[in-house]
Amino acid sequence: MWPDTTLPAGVRLIFFGDVMAGKAPAIQFYVKDWLSDPELRMASHSTKGIWIDMLCYMWESSERGKLCGTIEQIKKLVSASDEDMDLFLSEADTLRFCDVTICNKNVTVINRRIHQDYKDKQNTRLRVKRFREKQKGNADVTPSSPSPSPSPTTKIKNIARFDAKDFNKFYSEYPVHTGKTPALEKWKKKLKDGSLPGLNILIEAIGKQKEWRLNATDFRPAWKNPAAWLHQEAWTDELTEYGGNNGTGKQYDRKDKNWVDREADAETARLNARYRAIQASKAAPGDTG
Repeated sequence: MWPDTTLPAGVRLIFFGDVMAGKAPAIQFYVKDWLSDPELRMASHSTKGIWIDMLCYMWESSERGKLCGTIEQIKKLVSASDEDMDLFLSEADTLRFCDVTICNKNVTVINRRIHQDYKDKQNTRLRVKRFREKQKGNADVTPSSPSPSPSPTTKIKNIARFDAKDFNKFYSEYPVHTGKTPALEKWKKKLKDGSLPGLNILIEAIGKQKEWRLNATDFRPAWKNPAAWLHQEAWTDELTEYGGNNGTGKQYDRKDKNWVDREADAETARLNARYRAIQASKAAPGDTG
């Protein structure tokens, strides 16, 4: 602890070694503070002598900063005469450089700074003791587990590393060669969040859509740009989105698909009907076109 300049009577506290475990061996006495203390400067020499002796005894007392006893016992302790002790008690009461209580010839003298410091340390020790007892009590009542609880497993996505060859293969197979940079960024983003399937799945999906468009009898919308195709994960619906089939010849029930936009379906149906009407008019008898 650093010296405390607020200590009354020109005495500051300084501790050496393991102070918390036992008695501090010394009080560091500051001569300038003692000589300039206004309360003590007004006291008599005998009072000052009695007070410095009391400070030493207070430091060694079981309750540091406090000295208790009868008036006769205190007089013998500090080797004071009756007149000197009466003067000390009178000046202590008047100048207030310490707290003095007299009750039935029993005297209690307290140095406020030293005594407060002592109480603060005692309270700290008590709080630490209670905390340790509480921790120990919790450990005693906590049942020991027969086997260690398994730690929760954390799912880790299997994120593939970027391979430029895979992207270039996809881009060369995709029929629309526009927006390569946005497509590359979308490819990397899908890789990072683990939502991009294997290259073989993408190539297969592109092949199926090419086959679906070949020799089409209905209207077929234009290919999406590759970035949009990746963003919309069109490898999962490249047939059903346009009313195709899954290779079995069985038509998908589009009403069961949550992603179907009904307005887009209506527009596609209108274009298909128009396409079939044009094809039928061309094939009608008497067609000169």
